[in-house]
Amino acid sequence: MAPKSPTARIIEAAVNLGPKPLLASLGYRKSGRSFFLLTARLYKVVNFQSSMSNSPSHAKFTINLNVALPCFHEAYLGTAFPKNPANAANVIQQRIGRLLPNGKDHWWEITTDTDPQELGNEVAEALSLYGLPYLHRINNVDDLVELLNARNLMLNVPGNVPLFRAILLWCSGKQSEALNQLDALRLQNEHRDFGDAVAMVQERLQAARPPD
Repeated sequence: MAPKSPTARIIEAAVNLGPKPLLASLGYRKSGRSFFLLTARLYKVVNFQSSMSNSPSHAKFTINLNVALPCFHEAYLGTAFPKNPANAANVIQQRIGRLLPNGKDHWWEITTDTDPQELGNEVAEALSLYGLPYLHRINNVDDLVELLNARNLMLNVPGNVPLFRAILLWCSGKQSEALNQLDALRLQNEHRDFGDAVAMVQERLQAARPPD
C-alpha cells in the first residue's frame, strides 16, 4: 500500500480528533471513511468524501449524510445489502453544505500547514449543529415515507420519488399498497426503460418474504 500524502494524513488526523469522538459517543461505528448507526432497521451514514483533485500539498473534503435500508437496497438493486452501509443504495443523501447557514456546497480545504485539531473541531461543530440533527429526525421507515410524502425540499432523493415511496411502503409492511402504487407507476409512465425497472422491482417484491 502506497504511503498517504501529507494532506491525506492531516484529513485522517482531523477526522480522528474531532468527528470520530463525537460520532462514537452517539453509537456510530467506523468503516473505512464512513461512520454508521443502525436504528430500527435503517442505517444513518456519515461519509467523508475527499476530492478527486487532491494533491500532497493541497486537498479538500466534504461530508455526505445518507440513509440506507437493507429492505430498500435489496428491492431496488436486487443485490444483498453490503457489509459497509456506505456502499448501499441510499434512500436519502445530502451534502452537509446544503444544511449550513448559507446553503451552499461546502468543502474544507487543507494545506500542509493546516492544524488537524482546529480542523477537526470545526468539522465536529458543523456535524453537531447541522449534520446530525438532519439525520437524527429520521428514526424508522415510517419517518422516511412521511418525508417523501411531504416532498421536503431539504431532502435529496437519488432516484424517482414515487418508486422510492412504493418500496418504502413495502418495507413498512404495507405490501398491497406498495404493489398497487408500482402498478400505477408502471402503467402511467411512457418511458420503457423506467417501466421495465419498475416491473423488475415489482417482481422482486412479489417473490420476497414480507419484512418483519
